[in-house]
Amino acid sequence: MKEDSYENQIAQEEANFRTDYEQRRIYNYQKLRYGFRSYSIDCWIEDIYQRKKHVIRPVKKPSRNQIRKKAGITIWENALAFLSPEKKKKLDEKKAYAKDILQSKVDFENENIRKNCELYNSELRQNLKNKRYEIKKYNEKVVREYFCMVLYQDCYTLDGEADYPVEFRMNYDSKNKQLIVDYLLPIAKDISRVKEWEVNKNNEVVPKNMPIEEYRDMYERILMDISIRTVGILFESDTDNVLDSIIFNGECQYKNWQERPTALLSFLIYKSQYSYDRISKMDCVSKEMIAELKNKKYVDKLTSSRASSVLLDMDPNKSIVPIKSCF
Repeated sequence: MKEDSYENQIAQEEANFRTDYEQRRIYNYQKLRYGFRSYSIDCWIEDIYQRKKHVIRPVKKPSRNQIRKKAGITIWENALAFLSPEKKKKLDEKKAYAKDILQSKVDFENENIRKNCELYNSELRQNLKNKRYEIKKYNEKVVREYFCMVLYQDCYTLDGEADYPVEFRMNYDSKNKQLIVDYLLPIAKDISRVKEWEVNKNNEVVPKNMPIEEYRDMYERILMDISIRTVGILFESDTDNVLDSIIFNGECQYKNWQERPTALLSFLIYKSQYSYDRISKMDCVSKEMIAELKNKKYVDKLTSSRASSVLLDMDPNKSIVPIKSCF
C-alpha cells in the first residue's frame, strides 16, 4: 500500500511538472504577435562587415630551432657550446645575426599582410556603403536581400523548446514600395493539443487534450498572430522607409507531395495601419482586425466567432487565390 502511494506521489509530481510545461507553452503563444527583435539596415551592414572582414593573422616570430638552423648550427654544437664560453659566444653571435635576418623577413611579410588586409576591408566597407545607397534607391534585389535576412533571423517556438523553422518566399515591388511574402504557416499537427497531464489508476502519467473547439480556436489565433508578427517585424525593421505596404500570403504544406502549398490566409496591410503598441496590448490578433485589412481572403469567414473545422483537415487541393504571390 505504501509502495502504491509512493508511486502515485512520484507520478503526480511528474504530471504536475509536465502540466506546468504545457501551460507555459500555451501562455507563450500570446507573445507570438509582438515578442520579436526588430532589425536595422545599419546593423545588417555591420553584421555583413564583421562576417566578411579579414583579420590580421601575423606570421609568428622565428623560433629558436629556426634560428639555429639558419645559423648553420647542429644540435650537438648547440648542446656542447655550454662547455666552452668562447664557443658559446661565437654561436650566440651567429644566432643573433640569423635572428635579425629571419625577423626582417617576418616583419616584411606581416607588413604585406597588414596592407592587404586593410585594403580588402576598405574595399568591403565601400561595397557595403554602395549596398546601403542601393537600398535608398529602392534596388529590388538589395531590398529583398535585407528583408529576407530580417525574417531569417527571426525565431520563435511552438513546442516550448526548439525554434520553429521559418520558411518563405519574398519579392519586392519598388514601384509600389510593396513587399510580397509567401509564408509557410504551421499545420495543426505542429502544435500540441495537450493541455495538461494526469495520473491514471495504474499510476501512469497520461496527457489530457483540450476540447477540439478550444484547440481550433487556439490554432486559428496562432495563425493570425504569426501573420501579424511577420508583417510587424518587417515594418519595424524598415528603418529607411522603403515599404508602404505588405501583401502577406499564409500557406500550409499538408503533404510532402504537394506541388504548391495550400493557401489559408491572404491580406494587404499598409504601414500606416500597423501599430506595435496596439498589437502588444492585445490578448491576440482578432479576426475582426484582419477583416479590416484590404483584399483579405481566408478559408472561412473572418467574422465568425468560432474557428472553422476545415483548418484541421484541409483538402490539399483546396486553396484560396493569393492577392499577389511570389510563385
